[in-house]
Amino acid sequence: MLYVASILYAPALALSAVTGLSKWSSVFLIGFACTFYSTIGGMKAVLWTDLFQALIMFSAALAVSIKGTMDIGGLSKVWSIAKEGERIQFFNFDPDPTVRHTFWTQVVGGFFTYFALHANQAQIQRLLTVRSLKVSQIASFSALVLQTSLNILLCFVGIVIYANLSKCDPILRSEETNIHQADQILPYFVVTSLAVISGLPGLFVAGVFSASLSSVSSAINSLAAVTIEDFLSPICFHKLSEKWVTTFTKATALSYGIICIFLTFIVDQGGGILSFCLMLFNVAGGPTLGLFSLGILFRRTTSKV
Repeated sequence: MLYVASILYAPALALSAVTGLSKWSSVFLIGFACTFYSTIGGMKAVLWTDLFQALIMFSAALAVSIKGTMDIGGLSKVWSIAKEGERIQFFNFDPDPTVRHTFWTQVVGGFFTYFALHANQAQIQRLLTVRSLKVSQIASFSALVLQTSLNILLCFVGIVIYANLSKCDPILRSEETNIHQADQILPYFVVTSLAVISGLPGLFVAGVFSASLSSVSSAINSLAAVTIEDFLSPICFHKLSEKWVTTFTKATALSYGIICIFLTFIVDQGGGILSFCLMLFNVAGGPTLGLFSLGILFRRTTSKV
């Protein structure tokens, strides 16, 4: 739930930077909106909104990268500035495991991270909604390609922003820019540099919202499903009608959503959003991947006695 709270916190920073709303007003607004449609619509609502949100995410990232590249003078200029600032390091083969970014940590760590991303309740619950195993396999491989493409695009967005702001760090000028965290640099860049194009700041906010809501809605729905099916149904819900089980599932989803909203106060003390999310994901993702791998490789572990 802390991971879900951290995902809720990220778009709140963007919304507060673009609209002037306070950070915590943004958290409550986003949290309750996401909890509402996840609770009322269930998995079907989550899947359709995920599709729409994915399109917005790609559109927002493309718009920011294209406009930022044009402003700085082209791809070659972006690349040269990033290289001078040592932001591009493809072939650092340092074997020291304590060095954060090397070829080995990215390849090995990325390999297991991608596996863990698809070995969790939220992803499996999505795949189980399709009509056949073949369709779920196609969806899974398509998600891998699209997710890799989006990650590459977002890395390029980061390089573009660095190229544009390399000589005027907004954090060092915090009294003038009102930017106090690295997580606020992207919305600051959009508002100050790209606002000349009507609608682009709004598209960016929609993209950040989409990335957050897509993950949060799936997580809330999955938490509710696991709680009801694996913990409560065997004990006290097995005699209830499907209508009552559905009602309890929605109530559970609502409860988890409210808890996650209040957990954002802890996330606020955790430093950078990306590093905090990766830390939480790695802590939970490793054991979860191990459990899924155990079930895949050893049939006896999934048999019913």
